[in-house]
Amino acid sequence: MSELPESRLPSRDPQGHKVSFGRVAVIGGCLPEESEGAGSLMLGGPALAASAALRAGAGLVELALPRELLTHALTVCPSATGRVVPQTIDGAHAALLAISRTPSVVLAVGPALGTSHLASAITAAALEQHAAPVVLDADALNAVARDPGMLDGRRCPHLVLTPHLGEAARLAEAIDLDYAANDFPKRLAHLTGATVVLKSAATIITDGSFIHRFDRPNPALATGGSGDVLAGIVASFLAQHIATKPVPELAAIAVRVHNDAARSWCETNHATGGMLASDLLAHLPGAIESRRFPARQQA
Repeated sequence: MSELPESRLPSRDPQGHKVSFGRVAVIGGCLPEESEGAGSLMLGGPALAASAALRAGAGLVELALPRELLTHALTVCPSATGRVVPQTIDGAHAALLAISRTPSVVLAVGPALGTSHLASAITAAALEQHAAPVVLDADALNAVARDPGMLDGRRCPHLVLTPHLGEAARLAEAIDLDYAANDFPKRLAHLTGATVVLKSAATIITDGSFIHRFDRPNPALATGGSGDVLAGIVASFLAQHIATKPVPELAAIAVRVHNDAARSWCETNHATGGMLASDLLAHLPGAIESRRFPARQQA
């Protein structure tokens, strides 16, 4: 097993334009009647992921949400565009397929998606389409844990799973893996054909061959929504750089940048707690710039 090298991103093309910097579509959002908790409404996760994708450099980001949530989410993230996802299985499937055919798009599926049958159908459709790379996060991972058979129909060209420890444990039980085994992340990557980002105080990134352990704990990141921000960063880096850098390498850089942004917030505020996930956003561009090659040293 090989350790991932300390990697850097290329400098940003001064002749670039919105399309050349890639597209991200964030698919999530849950209406009250579809969620486990009666009366709850969830849209913060998709808005955070979309904002993070933009702050991480993606040229265009689309929020694909139920009609009732879309205007609210665009108020939180006005730099994104919006697309209504119909709340029927056939309608949602058609919307997702249309999104996946957009050139250079990466799908980030799962933030606040809920636990309905519709959420499972959207997750399965994302895996089945063959045009766009996919980042599965949050409720999309729980959908796979409820129905691991949807992995059998996977056709997407690249897949990244970003579970925290609870989601990883549910996945392990569903697909009969030993969650306590030291090689669990590697085995999960082999079984799913995915790059796995196992989030914890020490985060593991692996595609089953390369592995990187990022062991710089930061308790400020233990706040709701920080995982949505990471999913947006990962999707953004895939959209911009997948033609020139391996997926696990991009995921590892995303983890480092996420941590760097949190450390910057801690230094600015002289604190180790109290950070909001939205506080990370303003610190992302500087953290990313410090991870770039100078213009004369592209790699």
